[in-house]
Amino acid sequence: MRWASALLWLVATPALASPTSWSAGERVVERLLDEGAAPAALKAAFVGDKTIDVSALPLEAGVWLVTLSRFEDSADVFVAERKAGGYAITWRLGDAEAGAVGDLKPLRAWTVAAAQDDCRKHLPDADWADCGPIAPEIGALPSGSGGRPRFWLLGTYAQEAGETESAQLSLWRWDGKAASPLLARTFQFKIDEDEGPTVVGRVVRLPVKDDFKTMLSCGACSGRQRIWRFGLTAEGVRDLGERSVTPELDLADQLFDRAAHHRALADLASPTAAKAIAAHLSVIDPKSQWPMGTLEEWLLSRDRRRLCLATDGGGTWRLDLTRSHGALEAERVRYVGDGLCHDSFRWRRASSGS
Repeated sequence: MRWASALLWLVATPALASPTSWSAGERVVERLLDEGAAPAALKAAFVGDKTIDVSALPLEAGVWLVTLSRFEDSADVFVAERKAGGYAITWRLGDAEAGAVGDLKPLRAWTVAAAQDDCRKHLPDADWADCGPIAPEIGALPSGSGGRPRFWLLGTYAQEAGETESAQLSLWRWDGKAASPLLARTFQFKIDEDEGPTVVGRVVRLPVKDDFKTMLSCGACSGRQRIWRFGLTAEGVRDLGERSVTPELDLADQLFDRAAHHRALADLASPTAAKAIAAHLSVIDPKSQWPMGTLEEWLLSRDRRRLCLATDGGGTWRLDLTRSHGALEAERVRYVGDGLCHDSFRWRRASSGS
């Protein structure tokens, strides 16, 4: 995914020279678990410091996954197991994944070093997801082969402002001795709109905010909404890819992108629609990162057969849509000019966004 729209806020986030040490908190958790405490009691034990967030998830009998965190500071994700002498910490994410590589490399963001204020100073932009601070949420997954517990871990990167935030999702298996990552992915999401992962059967569904090819979405806008899906198997997980929540917008974006680069539109539009788009967008600069400018508004009719898009660089368009052999296609296209969609069209019960 592209991190361009999130980097500004990550730059501005104040990391700490000395993030919180969680050793005392871990001892509190061990003592409370020895006393038979439930997750609510663990939360209550830290109520005196309202900046600390606590969560706990039972993995199996006598085994708890616990998170302690202070947003914009640091987090501790660990497993506490019941031993002969009482509960003890037997696994810490920050220690276990300090050397994570490849697709798992963002798990380094959970280490103590990742929360230091100099973590990003010497890293290329592409590796900034390896740095924190990062705040955790956890949840259970269907068991794997042999009944082994599995869980998901959502981490939200701290940032000072903005309504589009960056995060990572990782899926894990507990083998009785340690937790092993099955998958880790970074993504962006719209706060107060994208609700985090849900599990339906053996599929994990993750709402994400992605980028269009030709239109910029503001931080407060919904943008390109998609559902990232991951299929759980007996032994692991498969990345099933992303599905568009509004494929009609994706079709328009594809049409604008091809027209801007003078590529054929035949499989996406009727001959008359293709001709209309190509003629009007022939002067668009294909080297521009966002050839159509900012997406100001879109309007989709209830029957999903009419779409209006208003952009500040490419104008306002109406597309009449149909399906040909199951594929979405633009049947008719009209360039409206300037102005917002709701100024030109009054479609009842239409969905809309920006």
